Amino acid sequence: MSDVEGVRNLIGTGLVQLVGGTITAVVSLILLLRISPTMTLLTFIPLILFAVIALKAFKIIRPVFRDRGKINAEVKGRLTETLGGIRVIKGFNAEAQEAKVFEDGVERLYQNVKKSLTATAVMTSSSTFLLGLATTGIMMGYGGYKMMQGELSTGEYFEFTFLLALMVAPIVQMSNIGSQLTEALAGLDRTEELMNQITEADDKKRTIELTEIKGDMRFEDVSFAYEEDKDVLHNISFEANAGDVIALVGSSGSESLLLQVRQPVF
Repeated sequence: MSDVEGVRNLIGTGLVQLVGGTITAVVSLILLLRISPTMTLLTFIPLILFAVIALKAFKIIRPVFRDRGKINAEVKGRLTETLGGIRVIKGFNAEAQEAKVFEDGVERLYQNVKKSLTATAVMTSSSTFLLGLATTGIMMGYGGYKMMQGELSTGEYFEFTFLLALMVAPIVQMSNIGSQLTEALAGLDRTEELMNQITEADDKKRTIELTEIKGDMRFEDVSFAYEEDKDVLHNISFEANAGDVIALVGSSGSESLLLQVRQPVF
């Protein structure tokens, strides 16, 4: 359920922001190249470094998100079973054991979240630093030099600054969407594993079609064992007519099997 929720968040909000940010960045890039191709190309140096760091961070984050889904499922599933069987747990005085199991699961989840947040923080801080370097170091330094040389007017400089902000802002926004994208892809991987599992109904060997059914049943030399070579039933033979109720009781009376044969309805 949480995996599908991550996909919904990406499609509902992240995808719209991604498309809009991409269009804004492309249009701004074209206008920047018209003003000053050299300044625009210089600003791409930190942007390329940021792209490399982001790709490496996404490779680290994706398996972390996959593991988080598994840990969440284990912790929540065990907690649900514990709360559902609380009477049994208290009856066997197993509260401390179940608390320790839940504590270990929460600790695993905490370490997973910490690892993903660390990778995301590194990516965000690096983007802030590199994009700041592009705007201040390259644009102001090299742009100021071109203004002093008369190759760039004051109006073009401010226009370049404004367009660069329009191009950089979607890129920073895309880095945040990248985390949603990575989480959604990890969720899709787990969902695909579930969807690709073969159900019992699809296994033709498990399904036996009976052509003709009668209400009477006959058991001939039937044996049964919970463990190998330890038979509980030894070569039992009897007939059960439709409507009969037959009880098989062990020697101590503690184990019994109630068999009721009903007349089939067609």
